[in-house]
Amino acid sequence: MKKSLKEALESKEVQYLTHNGNRDIGLKKTHNYYYQIQGQLAITNVKKCFFIVYSGDDNELFVEEILKDSHLWNGTMLPKLMRFYLDCVAPEIILNRRGQNLKCVDPQYILDAQKEQKQKQTQKQKRTQKQSQKQK
Repeated sequence: MKKSLKEALESKEVQYLTHNGNRDIGLKKTHNYYYQIQGQLAITNVKKCFFIVYSGDDNELFVEEILKDSHLWNGTMLPKLMRFYLDCVAPEIILNRRGQNLKCVDPQYILDAQKEQKQKQTQKQKRTQKQSQKQK
């Protein structure tokens, strides 16, 4: 028999779910799945959807009703998407760099974010290596 969803969550095999305050399982509001759902709800102008997880024939389906979060969409997601479109997509459409076999050009803030992310990953790897050396 496979693990239940609760057991998989407790052993950290499932990264997109969490226990909320009353120990019920729910989708993490910081996970990419949550943002994907919110984007789909906003774009299709739907008020809710159901997030379903299948974890094997021996387990019940996990079903969570996800409500549209207009505040998240209007305050965070839409501004970022508009900035990305205006700064990255629209210039490529207008200048047709790909049609000229030229590479797309990322704005500086994206290059800076990529550099910062790479530095964080390097720092995390160093910490992990130090911890494994201490355990030896």
